[in-house]
Amino acid sequence: MKFISLKVLSVISFLSLSFIGYSTSSYAESNSTVTNMDQLPYNLIEDVEVMDYQVQENNIVTETENFTSNINLDENEITYTDSEDNSVAISIDDPDLKFVENVDGTIVYENEEEGYSVDNQILDGGFRQLFSIESESSPKTYKIDLKLDEGSKLVEKNGLYFVENSEGEIIFNIGKAWAMDSEGNFIESSFKQEGDSLYQTINYTGTNYPLTADPLFCSDTIDNTATKWNSSYNGGKHYQL
Repeated sequence: MKFISLKVLSVISFLSLSFIGYSTSSYAESNSTVTNMDQLPYNLIEDVEVMDYQVQENNIVTETENFTSNINLDENEITYTDSEDNSVAISIDDPDLKFVENVDGTIVYENEEEGYSVDNQILDGGFRQLFSIESESSPKTYKIDLKLDEGSKLVEKNGLYFVENSEGEIIFNIGKAWAMDSEGNFIESSFKQEGDSLYQTINYTGTNYPLTADPLFCSDTIDNTATKWNSSYNGGKHYQL
């Protein structure tokens, strides 16, 4: 099975986008000036398949041969464990972010007072969050806390972020932050690391609300000797298949 990291990371690192199912890196190479979702062959919001799941008390659980995942409804926390027992858990540092509904496997949380919501989705080989930022008064920076296995750490390399195990092997990839306005125009977004937390900031002064922002986490089950750093991808990690 091809994992998310194989399908999209070369495109993510070049365009600062994340989407599932489009595998031709030459598209990214020839479209480095993409500024609007309509220019893409794939809808980053709607054309993403959420994995099958089971509801177990206050948890949404997905189990496959290659990974298991759990979304805790009370704690807005996603836990993901790959086939080699590498594990990562993430949550938004906001006690007022409350579970609202389960929309066919998209788990929606909302902070009504602050004017934003978060969709959590388990995907084939990873998971993502979609922030919906309702107005100018909504927060534009969000703290994403990571819980890692003992010995693992969050690292930055050439502007991209990864989780490495105690042996220095990359076990999880994090796609570059992206965001867009309500017209589908891509706007500036970035990550900043503090310890085992990532802060995603959306820089926007326009009026086309709501905004959408997306951190994407991908499992890495590929032998790292089959990868290389390629400067043509703005320092991104490009998989050699």
